[in-house]
Amino acid sequence: MIYHLPKLWFDSQLEELVEHPMNLRLVLVNGCFDILHVGHVDYLETARTKGDLMLVLLNSDQSVRMLKGPRRPINPELWRARVLAALECVSAIFIFNEPTVAGWLSRIQPYVWCKSSPYTMDSLHPDEVAAAKEAGTKIEIIPVKFPISTTEILNKT
Repeated sequence: MIYHLPKLWFDSQLEELVEHPMNLRLVLVNGCFDILHVGHVDYLETARTKGDLMLVLLNSDQSVRMLKGPRRPINPELWRARVLAALECVSAIFIFNEPTVAGWLSRIQPYVWCKSSPYTMDSLHPDEVAAAKEAGTKIEIIPVKFPISTTEILNKT
């Protein structure tokens, strides 16, 4: 069955997604996705297989600057959201400002939260792990098949 949802959600709409009456298994992923590349696409497609719908928590421009430095992001948040929205595997996107997704894990309580390697259970932010465990959310590390990053792409230029 295919569920049609708006791709870009805003704070006032997020509760509707979280309390979706279909009781579907919600997959949560998060990241900057600044320059979408094959590694991102493979990770997102694999993560989507872990449940029924997938929500991407997209770092806002402000949070990307905090994480990656003043020269990032390359693409503004609405452009990054639009590119992600074009992917069939992405059910919904929400842009967030916080430095971690701990609060969102508590609020959303997804079925599973996926991260890509090289993250490990030991390298994830402890607040995020605690929030996921408290919410009853599974944590799944998706192995990287294409070892490339946006930073590596930018360093080649």
